[in-house]
Amino acid sequence: MKEDRRLFHRIRKELPLKVKFLDYLIEGKSYDLSAKGIGVILDRPLPYKERVELSILSSEARKKIDLEGRVVWYKELDRDCWRIGIEVDNPQFLLFSKLLG
Repeated sequence: MKEDRRLFHRIRKELPLKVKFLDYLIEGKSYDLSAKGIGVILDRPLPYKERVELSILSSEARKKIDLEGRVVWYKELDRDCWRIGIEVDNPQFLLFSKLLG
């Protein structure tokens, strides 16, 4: 069995979000969250190491949360369905705690 070497625990949470990179704005949803990153589900892949901006829409936090990061991996789940790992630049622990409710 593969050892999990993650520093931060991941929590599954589905929230609507928008990802901006270059001149594209793509709607999707979160898959899971941690203090250092976020897993997202989109209808297309994002280039590896691409800088992105995220806007997460949370009713629990009662506001839009904006983050920046970079793509660290991606995987095709199905046609027009991609799971993407994004490492967040400046972890915002308090904002994530609000998202997790």
